[in-house]
Amino acid sequence: MGLLFLLAFGVRFYLFATQECISKDGPVYIDVAQRFHEGDFRGALAVGYQPLYPFLTSLLYPLLGDWIAAAQLVSILFSALTVLPLFFLVRELFGGHPAWRSVALVTLFLFIFIPLPTRLSSQALTTGSATFFLLTSVWLSVRAIATERWSAFAWATFAILCGYLVRPDILLLFPLLAGWVVWWSLRDFRNRRRKMCVALSTMVALFLLLAAPYIIHSMASKGIAESLTSKVNIVIQKEEGEGGSAVGEFVGSLASTFFYWPLLFLLFGLIRRKELSARDPREWFVVAALVLLLLLMFGLEVTRGYLSKRHMVPAVVLMLPWVAVGMVEAVGCLRHPRWLTVAVVVGLLSFLPKTFDPLERDKQGEREVGEWVRTNLACREEEALTTAVRPWFYAFGNVRCVAEHTVYLRKRAKELSDYDSLAPYMAGKGVRYLIVDGSIEDSQPGLDPKFFEKLRADPRWRPLFETYKDPRKKKESSRIAVYEFIGEGR
Repeated sequence: MGLLFLLAFGVRFYLFATQECISKDGPVYIDVAQRFHEGDFRGALAVGYQPLYPFLTSLLYPLLGDWIAAAQLVSILFSALTVLPLFFLVRELFGGHPAWRSVALVTLFLFIFIPLPTRLSSQALTTGSATFFLLTSVWLSVRAIATERWSAFAWATFAILCGYLVRPDILLLFPLLAGWVVWWSLRDFRNRRRKMCVALSTMVALFLLLAAPYIIHSMASKGIAESLTSKVNIVIQKEEGEGGSAVGEFVGSLASTFFYWPLLFLLFGLIRRKELSARDPREWFVVAALVLLLLLMFGLEVTRGYLSKRHMVPAVVLMLPWVAVGMVEAVGCLRHPRWLTVAVVVGLLSFLPKTFDPLERDKQGEREVGEWVRTNLACREEEALTTAVRPWFYAFGNVRCVAEHTVYLRKRAKELSDYDSLAPYMAGKGVRYLIVDGSIEDSQPGLDPKFFEKLRADPRWRPLFETYKDPRKKKESSRIAVYEFIGEGR
């Protein structure tokens, strides 16, 4: 296990060391972490993102002195540690069968190298920590079901609530586990009622201690409706639907997160099982947890029209044991154990080109622009305006002023919705520099469709620096530039 942990950590650390740019949401998580570090707990909780991941980032920052490194190493560490609950979950579910060690080994190798989960778990995102807490919660829940001890239910609840403080959808496991306790007790209520009362009381007490204060604070500061809406938006990362078939989009997101071919073996693992055919309530609990998570994601796809693939990752990792079971089953049909090694090696080789491609290579220009601003312009944050959060973060080290006056996504100021009002706005605010990219019309509905074209032709603006977000694809939509507002008659 130690070697597998080191392998998982090494793969993810390599991606961190070779990345070209921070993730899109990374600066926002770092902003929350910076508020925790400064002692502004109220401000950190008011941002609306779940607090545990940025809080852990703030604890690691003093050791490293670099916010990006701290945020990503928290993700990398938790992602690498996921090999432990994943292994124990496989042992809990399939430990009674001679082939369980093969299933566990295949599961762990799939987890270490599968492209999208590995890449997302190496970035400044909650993906790595959310996956760890989901797998730990499910494993401890399964363990509690097997032992029927109140202490086991307490540990499972603790893991679930920690997971909730990273990603709100993990809280689904709490009513599922509580419901199982009630169902199990009703089967022999006379003899089990005491255990039921102790287990439920422990779970409720931990909920009131760990989760309720944050929920109450969130609802008190934002209102119930706004608080619930913000949690939904954090899960899906968008408010407006984009149309299209919800079923097709959902299946496509799931398949691409899986890297396609493991889905075939997943079907073997869940349906056409022969050698590992024994099922018990523990496995059904895991399947129920998966169904709930996938139904939530699908419901958000239907109602909101958009689902980020990174939010599929924890559920996909939870399905990997059945992918491994499917591979063992398929090889068993060939009646030659060496074919399992061949299948695993071929599968991993298909992963490697995508897995080890540098992170955010297509956003390299955003980092370059931000670093150019930091190095060449002696300007304050109040003197700049941006359409992209990553260049701002690399330029100033935070995203505080972006929310004040920006044309970035939904937070744009109303007066910036058309090009002609931009110059008066900047003059009135004392803004001298504008960082803008060529995809502004696509990312910013409601803006002047010729915004970038008019900007480049306007003599009131002087171009200072220009590059492409993706140097490999020098398209107009990939162009990103820094302009100085020189005003009339200069």
